[in-house]
Amino acid sequence: HAKRVTAFHAAASRRDAFRQATAQFETHILPWRQQQTDPQYWATLEAGNFDQAVADLILGFFPDGAVSLTPAGTQSADIVVSGGSTTVVAQCKRRGRAGIDDVRQLAGAKLFHRADIAICAAASFEDTPQMKEHEERCGLTFWDAQDLANVASQLLDGGQTAAKAPRLMPLSVSEA
Repeated sequence: HAKRVTAFHAAASRRDAFRQATAQFETHILPWRQQQTDPQYWATLEAGNFDQAVADLILGFFPDGAVSLTPAGTQSADIVVSGGSTTVVAQCKRRGRAGIDDVRQLAGAKLFHRADIAICAAASFEDTPQMKEHEERCGLTFWDAQDLANVASQLLDGGQTAAKAPRLMPLSVSEA
């Protein structure tokens, strides 16, 4: 009888923990993730918050991954995410347009960190032949506010929007 009572209390404790986790998700995490699906959310973030939000977004693909943010002004990627056998580097440019120098820095960071995925997240990009060439030759991915919102939508709906934005993650987690 004592074992059944103990098992009952343990199950009740797990149910309570599950209810609390569900409530936490529904009241805090879900609304924040839904907010990220609006391009305006990304357009209004300040620089430091922008980097952190991009890191959190990338980390959404690698729940057991580790993220590191580097200080501004270093010659490395702003964000490095390691998830299993996949490494992602990201360069964030919240103010102004990302240009060829930003893209070259990202290409160097991709090589330095031996990253599988390299992302440049920015408010906007210069539209030049050099930018396109670096994107294609170096295997870089450019995300503007709309792309960031699409990635957030993809995470929110379990990948159902991947067809809408096929260039979001050039290497899927299952391929890693």
